[in-house]
Amino acid sequence: MKKDKIDINTSKEVFVNTENKKSKKRKRGDELEDVMDVEKAEKSTRKLSDKMEKMDISDESEEILSESDPDEEVLVDEGHDDDSDDYMEEEGAEKPEKNKNLKVNVWDEKTKLEEGQELDFDNEAYEMLHRAKVEWPCMTIDFLLPENFYPPVKNFYEKKTNQINDTYPYTCYMVAGSQTTSANGFLYYMKWYNMQKTKYDDDPDKGAESDEEEAKEPFLKFEKIQVKGNINRVKSMKNSYLTAFWSDSPSIEICDMRSLIEDLEGNSEEYKEGKIKKKRKIDSRNIMLKSFQRNVEGFALEWSALSPGVLAAGGQDKKIEIYIPTDESYSSWIINSENANNNYGILKGHKSSIEDIIWSPVQAHVLASCSVDKSIRFWDLRVEKNSAPIVIDSAHESDVNCISWNPFCDFMIASGGDDHAFKVWDIRYISNGPISNIQWHKGPITALSWDPYEDSQLAVSSEDNRLSIWDFAVEPDDTHLFDASNQEIPQQLIFLHQGQENIKDLKFHPHYRNFLVSTAENGINVFKPAFDDEDSINDEEEEMYVDN
Repeated sequence: MKKDKIDINTSKEVFVNTENKKSKKRKRGDELEDVMDVEKAEKSTRKLSDKMEKMDISDESEEILSESDPDEEVLVDEGHDDDSDDYMEEEGAEKPEKNKNLKVNVWDEKTKLEEGQELDFDNEAYEMLHRAKVEWPCMTIDFLLPENFYPPVKNFYEKKTNQINDTYPYTCYMVAGSQTTSANGFLYYMKWYNMQKTKYDDDPDKGAESDEEEAKEPFLKFEKIQVKGNINRVKSMKNSYLTAFWSDSPSIEICDMRSLIEDLEGNSEEYKEGKIKKKRKIDSRNIMLKSFQRNVEGFALEWSALSPGVLAAGGQDKKIEIYIPTDESYSSWIINSENANNNYGILKGHKSSIEDIIWSPVQAHVLASCSVDKSIRFWDLRVEKNSAPIVIDSAHESDVNCISWNPFCDFMIASGGDDHAFKVWDIRYISNGPISNIQWHKGPITALSWDPYEDSQLAVSSEDNRLSIWDFAVEPDDTHLFDASNQEIPQQLIFLHQGQENIKDLKFHPHYRNFLVSTAENGINVFKPAFDDEDSINDEEEEMYVDN
């Protein structure tokens, strides 16, 4: 075990913001339907569904880089406002037609830089951007929420709103799993802190409000533990000290992270009382609570969204196993086949490796899985375990890599595949096909996630080294944006993040608005997009209705 403290590197690479975000008003609709009971799925509509028009966006153009500077962010002025005082036309006069086809520069990763050239980005595209590296690339990452780290715990998933401080400087905790060149990987527990706004770093007049604030540097502290096998997927149980990971050993490990947390913060009782001068040596034996061996490795792993301590894991053995805690103190787990109540069972039905799992945000007995067999399956744990009530047999043209369930609309799920496409489905009307089918990325989709505060926003990462954010509530107008290769930029694309190589995972922070982390071969990025100020104001003033 090794402890490190390093400066967070904020050196500049190319990141492009597509300034397409439009003003919008949304209101969350009627009571959610039981998604697993087809007979109850009435043909009701919701405002979000109305706005998510069926789209089929594809990229068939060749990649050609504009001769203009690739790091330049182009701000397009469409002309004067027709209603402005200095542009009032005489009554009956013909108004000139606006240019509805606009060009913007978007950096293309396939273009080679000339000698001496260096990519840069505009700080004002980000409200905040911080970058860091640890020794080994982390291909999977998740946020830890320390609000309820210590028992007794009544509800691990209760959001302690009075303890959430969504202001600068930010502090966040994460757990990440590494891939190394040896047979063993590392589990990292990280604390990122003193993360200030970076939007005006290039403008001293708008920068730090005081010399004291400007002098504070962002830092990353982390503890690491070597574990058996390289880590394929890591997931934290929110508001708890529990973490689980899938390794290629092959096994699923459930860990108690409290000793790492205490040592990182220097707040163990023995340490504070002066009984020990040095922090204890911690290895994997000190944190492991339970291990489940499988015949082959896997990638799909997820804690239940509604039942604390319940964990589902799917692997290359084509089956899903569900592990349940044996007591309320979460000291051990048993496999579902040992559960006398038979509320859970080993789920079989996929024909190839299971790549991702997600639990329903509103029903504790429902989960979904996706697979290399191109399908997405929705499971109801109350019925026969070897059949899924709802199946999308050919969800994508090749492997389905990831899925995400909308936390506000329990009938809406997003999927991403090796076919470079990501899709949005209304699972009440599977036979109608996807609501949206977007083929804008130029590589396999590696991760996607719905925004926990915005029911229509989705973040997507791809092997084309891009992370995009989409807002399906944006209402298209007559303006069309094109990149240098004449590929149209969809108006639902509101932000584009670049500069990382082989992005493998992304997460929205559950408590901080517009706060994301992405991890790739060349490091970890934590950022907040600088969305349009007018939209931010509108969103803050908008009344939110969430169905429970």
